[in-house]
Amino acid sequence: MPSYLHPGVYVEEIPSGSKPIEGVSTSVTAFVGDARRGPIGVANLIGKFDDYVKDYGGIASEDDHMGLAIQSFYLNGGGAAYICRLAGNASKVATIDFLGEGLADGGPTASPVLVVNAKNEGEWGNGIYVQIVKPDINSLTFDLNVGHLENGEFKLDESFSGLSLRENDDNYAFNIVNEYSTYVLLGLGQNAESNYQAAKIVGGRLDSANLDFKAKFLAPKSMSLEINGLGLKLINIDPASLILNGDHTHDGQAIADAIESAVNVLGTDPAYQSFVCEYNEGGPQDRFVLTSIKQDSNATIQVYGGDLAQFLHLDPEQKAVLEGSDVTLTDFNDSSSGLPNPKTSKDLIIKIDNYPESTITLDVAALGLDGNNENDGEKKDGGA
Repeated sequence: MPSYLHPGVYVEEIPSGSKPIEGVSTSVTAFVGDARRGPIGVANLIGKFDDYVKDYGGIASEDDHMGLAIQSFYLNGGGAAYICRLAGNASKVATIDFLGEGLADGGPTASPVLVVNAKNEGEWGNGIYVQIVKPDINSLTFDLNVGHLENGEFKLDESFSGLSLRENDDNYAFNIVNEYSTYVLLGLGQNAESNYQAAKIVGGRLDSANLDFKAKFLAPKSMSLEINGLGLKLINIDPASLILNGDHTHDGQAIADAIESAVNVLGTDPAYQSFVCEYNEGGPQDRFVLTSIKQDSNATIQVYGGDLAQFLHLDPEQKAVLEGSDVTLTDFNDSSSGLPNPKTSKDLIIKIDNYPESTITLDVAALGLDGNNENDGEKKDGGA
């Protein structure tokens, strides 16, 4: 405290308790606007102008206000910047389909097997050119080249070699290209999707005493299950989140929808996203059905128990049932059926539970196919 030794005017500073305004860093900024390419409606952090060129295509023209502003920002010592690309609702992704090789005569399939999409929306995708190369015509692998035209000639921007469409391979095309490509994303065509097969768990029949879901499903219940070998997961269903009205058809489907949603949110893996749960009703057939799909007929579902599984009559010991695609052939003995030589024996490799693989050989010549689809489908080896 100051000492006042004689009369006069004194100035004394008294702390007010408030802090002075501190400076705010201006080294991080954000740019929102039109860009040649890149994700739409998402703010991404970049650290240099080269990042903007790689992810958003750089300066599109002398009228590209955002591109020029970002360039100026970095020319003047800018550091981190968030980029948010905007585009109109009519913007679409450029796409191209590729047919596969047919099974019957080696000709092209009727519908696409592989779809190549530009990585994001915009006219820029129309300038992408792709090549699918088969160095070895007898191999199941292929190369994918992505580039652009320059003076009428193809110029390579990126290349992926030795790709496979078999999901269990280390060089599975969808894993490699969709993760590392700057320009494209791969998708399955309609023809390939039809080769997916479903694995199902069919719950036990529910009798009339089990159909009053509203009266009996009063507390949260859980169930442990594993889909397509992705690890054991626990799902919980709370009746408070359901709208049950006492009608077993409505209530059973409401429970099935809740189970399906609980699995869908487990992750982005196609096994979770394609999972379906249905309530099949109709007299003695009231039961819950769990379905998953996976390429190459490797789909699996295993229920490990829980009070929800018990409540729905889903046997913890029950394994998935693999179902083949619908048979739409005119005749089993027609070469167009996919069996180019009906006199040749056919092999089926199966693996049940965790037992070793087994091969079943079908002697086609001994079947005595007569051209009647229904009869031929029922025949057994040996013509029985």
